Amino acid sequence: LIQFNVPITAGFVLPHGPLTTAGLILEHKFAHDRLQQAAYESLAVGERACRHWELGQLILRQGGQGEAPTAIATSVFQLADHLNAGWVGWVTATDGRSGPEGANVDQAWQVARINLQAGQQARAAAAYDAAARYLQRGLAVLPGTAWAIDYDLTLHLHQAVVEALYLTGQYGEAERLAALVLAQARSLADQLPVYQTEIQFLAVQNQMAAAIELGLQVLDRLKMPLRQVPPTLPDLDWLDRLPALNDPQARAALNICLNLFSPMYITQPDRLESLNWTMLDICMRYGNSAQGAFAYASYGVMLGTSLGQPDVGYALGRLALQVLARFPDRSLECKVHELFHAFIQHWAEPIDRALEALRETIQIGLDTGDLEFAGYAALHYGSNLFLSGQPLGAVATEQAAYIDLLTRLEQAFASDYARLWGQVTHHWQGRATDTGVLRGEYGDESDWRSRWESQNNG
Repeated sequence: LIQFNVPITAGFVLPHGPLTTAGLILEHKFAHDRLQQAAYESLAVGERACRHWELGQLILRQGGQGEAPTAIATSVFQLADHLNAGWVGWVTATDGRSGPEGANVDQAWQVARINLQAGQQARAAAAYDAAARYLQRGLAVLPGTAWAIDYDLTLHLHQAVVEALYLTGQYGEAERLAALVLAQARSLADQLPVYQTEIQFLAVQNQMAAAIELGLQVLDRLKMPLRQVPPTLPDLDWLDRLPALNDPQARAALNICLNLFSPMYITQPDRLESLNWTMLDICMRYGNSAQGAFAYASYGVMLGTSLGQPDVGYALGRLALQVLARFPDRSLECKVHELFHAFIQHWAEPIDRALEALRETIQIGLDTGDLEFAGYAALHYGSNLFLSGQPLGAVATEQAAYIDLLTRLEQAFASDYARLWGQVTHHWQGRATDTGVLRGEYGDESDWRSRWESQNNG
């Protein structure tokens, strides 16, 4: 305490916290960031690691039984940062020896668990890069026998890492870890989250046929293959009154069907009817859910486009929004709204209203990590904006912004088609050198055609 009074008296450290009942101030801070930096850099690497580790352990002791802090004003991110810096710093300072001095196997699992919590919180806040870093750090401290020691934590950490890597565009590493999870998982239920993620990143990489094949295999394993005959469409009020879906296998099948919608719509539209029949049948037999809201919106699109019943399709689309409001699920919000606002809403409402809603849908997808449907919403916003008759200069400007966004998000399919519509706009503006060929700043029709044909995306 006497040693600590020296920097306080010199003004290097300032009180920063309330008085305790004993009349003491336990929290202090450096008077300037550079003083803190200088003090930190004066420590050897190994000593820094020890201090970080000690701070992390202190926070844990104050916060409860070895979990993330709850009773003190410290975020799980700060806790994870201290523990990670302690762990990594010690490994660096000791030429690869695992873990800080004094750390035991239980504390390694503790670090993994806290990084999982930090990663999940970052994911929920749409901080995908941070989520990937925390989750990968959690994986790094697991022992080689992790699957045998604590199966549940190891499974949840790997599942979360696969999704985070997908969301940050690290598809190769995501695919490697997905294969590991599928090999180690003890049941189909434990494999399903990874299958869903795999289907999504196959789709966004324009591997539509592979995405469909994988999805159909999973539906067969769930014993809910695609229907070959349509169910009778019931009264919509009856659908609206269905109870909540509680069967986990039915919910899993609906999730797989959701993931199959876009690849089938794009590359195998002849199978889309069967997909819609299957989703509607599951809803009718097992009840309503957020996934069911997507099923109704998808069926509404089919009724209004393929079957010539836009009035019924619009009513079913409106039912989809009602069901989603009753069973809110942020992860499905972008999907349901994209279908309604891109394909259905303008059948009965002004196009400007649908365009405004599509802009909001894009942001919902970015906020929730649904990059695939955020991409589709951006694509359809650009195409519908052109078809709405807006001034071409304004259309071209907005299309350019969303093409740039899709490129940065690495949404290959949506980016290609957005570029096609951007090129159409340029042609109508008179910016093409050859009006008979769709070729220019955004691409060449022959390149698009050959790429889509090679990927069976035509």
